[in-house]
Amino acid sequence: MYPTRILGFFCILALAVVAFSQTAFAQEAEPSNETGKALAKNYINMYIAYGKVLVESEMLFTSKETINFSVSLPYDARDITNSIDKFEYPAILESNNLMFFLKNSRYVKYSYITDELLEGDSFIAAINAPFNTEELRIKVSLPEKAVLDRPMGNSQVSGSAVYPQPKRLETDGQVITVVWVFNDVKKDDDIALYIKYRKPASYWIPPILMVLGVLVVLAAVLYLAYRSNGKRKARARIEVREVRGPKAPESEDIDRHLKEDEQQIINVIRLKEGCCEQGTLRIATGFSKAKLSGLLKEMEVRKIIHKEKRGKKNLVFLKG
Repeated sequence: MYPTRILGFFCILALAVVAFSQTAFAQEAEPSNETGKALAKNYINMYIAYGKVLVESEMLFTSKETINFSVSLPYDARDITNSIDKFEYPAILESNNLMFFLKNSRYVKYSYITDELLEGDSFIAAINAPFNTEELRIKVSLPEKAVLDRPMGNSQVSGSAVYPQPKRLETDGQVITVVWVFNDVKKDDDIALYIKYRKPASYWIPPILMVLGVLVVLAAVLYLAYRSNGKRKARARIEVREVRGPKAPESEDIDRHLKEDEQQIINVIRLKEGCCEQGTLRIATGFSKAKLSGLLKEMEVRKIIHKEKRGKKNLVFLKG
């Protein structure tokens, strides 16, 4: 009986040890979602160029962590990269949240490109601290040869060119970089940043040249179309004259200087739509051949009519 009780006691003890070991292992293996972990450093570098902002962020935890967390990105974020302990992984997104899964790791880095931080020649951003952070350093590099809209003073007011007051300004002679340093930042603190700057004149040269080029091409197309249309109309007028002969001048321009015999000749030519054979004129007017020839010669000198010989026929036209 006693051996049976002793054996049962050891079985219960063994089961309890196994259950405790499994529970402890599960607790150790399950990633923690605790967000009270602290960062020793969080360095954020932003570079403005060509109407876009390249954002690079580095996080260094105070100790190695096994934790899952996410950071919010702008909705237009693209070209996203991320790495953990310098090993790059495919980006995992839930909506606009970039997910990280740390296992005994300290160093996190990610980057992306966005347009949302720019409004014209202004940089506007709100940085949310994902953890308690001992040192948060933010650098924003302006476009090449851009300058601050107003000189830096000691004012903290929002009307200044840079807000809040930066730690320092850096430059390599081509690019101005604004540097902020914040210490002992608490989790979920929001830090608003603002920079108003002016681009150099050279930034506007390519767009201006492009607009001028479009205007020149458009003017050339309109000119060629106008010339082509003019040539078509000129050809049409020539074809009409070849068929009908020269257009008769208006009556008021001719009749006021005509003699009675000349008026009779003009009336016959008009009835023939501006062109008549000389023989037809002689029959219609009843003039002798010599008289008609003399009248026509005089009218031709005065540029009222002109004559053309076509084969054996003489054609008389009202001169246009």
